[in-house]
Amino acid sequence: MLLPSVFWGLWSLFIFLYLKKKKAFSWLFSCLDLPLGKSVSFLHILLGAVVYFFSLSLSVGFSEYYPAWGMLVPALFLLILILSFSSDLRRNIFEGSGKIYPWKKSFVIAFVSLLALYPLVIFCSSLIEYFYSLLSIENEEKQYALKILEDTLNQNDFASVLLIAQIIVVIPLCEEILYRGLLQNWVERRLPSKLSVIFTSVIFSLMHLNDSQGWENIKIFTVILLLSLLLGFLYQKTRSLKIPILLHIFFNTIGVLIECVSHG
Repeated sequence: MLLPSVFWGLWSLFIFLYLKKKKAFSWLFSCLDLPLGKSVSFLHILLGAVVYFFSLSLSVGFSEYYPAWGMLVPALFLLILILSFSSDLRRNIFEGSGKIYPWKKSFVIAFVSLLALYPLVIFCSSLIEYFYSLLSIENEEKQYALKILEDTLNQNDFASVLLIAQIIVVIPLCEEILYRGLLQNWVERRLPSKLSVIFTSVIFSLMHLNDSQGWENIKIFTVILLLSLLLGFLYQKTRSLKIPILLHIFFNTIGVLIECVSHG
């Protein structure tokens, strides 16, 4: 089952690249009346959300049989969508100010930002846990992605490594393109700068809530909101998507390391 899925995925990517070379997507976008300019429009956001979350829903059934591969489905769809945008729009999303941040400088900014953020995350998490204890709330739930990782760690090494790679790299890349690159980019032209970051961060945090997480949702929402506010601030100030992506990668890496160490 796995090899045919990989084959058809690669075949689809080949067909996409061929059609892109033939400029088929420019014709398609003109038929759909989608803008091909430099600015992110509401239609781009709508298209990104539909493609990402529809493919995410498809991956749920796929994850039932191959948990470690599920996130690759929406990632591939989102990659195809971004590649279909005009080069000017992609440049605006990734390096909107025109100033190119080298990877070394982006790495340093993201790492220093993580050092500034994490003590606050620990403090807020501890405070919420304290209130849980005061209210006699038993909270043993985990974030959904970490719960899947915990189950996968009990299966085999290959599935665990693949899932860890998705949590650390694939998810941050997809989420930063969708929320900072598309959503915040569009909201900034309609709301004051600070409100645009807050609005995007609240939406981003709400999307991480899940019934299966129980009371842990409160802590997850708070922590993700803190992270998202910093991600949005960095993107707004630098207009470079590299820095939020790297910070998101570092943040998820810490969560994965904690889960792996606690698992033993």
